[in-house]
This record gives sequence, structure tokens and C-alpha cells, in this order.
Amino acid sequence: KADNKKDVKSVLDGFMQIPLIRVEDTAGKKLPEFKPKKRPNLEYVAKRLGVTIHYNELAGMHGYYHRITKEIHLATTDQTVFFHELGHAIDHKLHNDFIKMPKAKREAVAELTSCVIARMYGIDMLAHSQNYLSKYTKGKSYVANLTMGVLNKVGNVLDFIFSTEKSKSTKKGVKK
Repeated sequence: KADNKKDVKSVLDGFMQIPLIRVEDTAGKKLPEFKPKKRPNLEYVAKRLGVTIHYNELAGMHGYYHRITKEIHLATTDQTVFFHELGHAIDHKLHNDFIKMPKAKREAVAELTSCVIARMYGIDMLAHSQNYLSKYTKGKSYVANLTMGVLNKVGNVLDFIFSTEKSKSTKKGVKK
């Protein structure tokens, strides 16, 4: 079959952008950063963590959390993406096994955190979250198993957010 070229088919299954030169290795003025008209809800939680938020173009993604530089990079003003990345940042701070955890579990913690917080702001993203997490499992039927395995971590992350909210409102003189 190797000699018979009629049996060989080439298929382009996708592509991705890969930078050849890092931005840090280039000369010139720094590109202006996008400034959204409305800052994301819960931004003060990121500040409490010492995490900075940047808006810039990202190749093929909406956002990411960089654990070494403690930065959240966003290419969208969609708050659910920010909530997801904030979930990663808090998970990293609270849980010593963050780096050792499988990617599927890290994504489940962040996505469930985002889903709960989004719901509190009136945004329904259950279907989106199920589809997103099914990419890290063997299909939708296994998403429940994945999410059940991280509920304690999600609870810790949410407790951190709510304790930050409580301390913020107490400083303003409002008691909850």
C-alpha cells in the first residue's frame, strides 16, 4: 500500500497559531492594552490574591491564568471567562496539589466555580459548562463523576470568594 499513492489521503484536521518570536524579544513600544468600559465583577478578589488582570489578544483562547506571574489574561469581556480564570487563581492559592492535579480536575474546579458565580449574577451557563467539561472526559456521561470528585475544592474556592465579599462589605460599614 505504501507504493500505491491512491491509498494515501492527506486531511487537514485543523491548525493553530504558534508565535515564532516572543513579544518580550522584540523591540519597540509596548502595545496599548485594551481597557474595558466595565471592569469584571469580583475584580477585588483578584486584587486580594495579588493577581493582576490584563486584556489583550490571545491566539485561540479567551483567557488564561499564569500561576508564576500571578496574572489573568483575557481576550474577552465575558465575565464567565474571568470567573473561570479567577477560580484557577484561587485554587492555586488554596490547594498545594494544584500543579500535580490532572488538567481535567483543575478545569472542573475552575468551571464549576464560574458556573456557580455566573448563576449568582443571573447568567445560566450549565449547558456550556457541561459541554466544556465533556472535552476533558470520555463524554457527557462522565462529567458528573468528574465534578463530584472536585466539589470540596470548589467549596473552598467559593468560601474564599464569599469571605472576601464579607470583609469588603464589613469595611464599608454594611453587615451581612
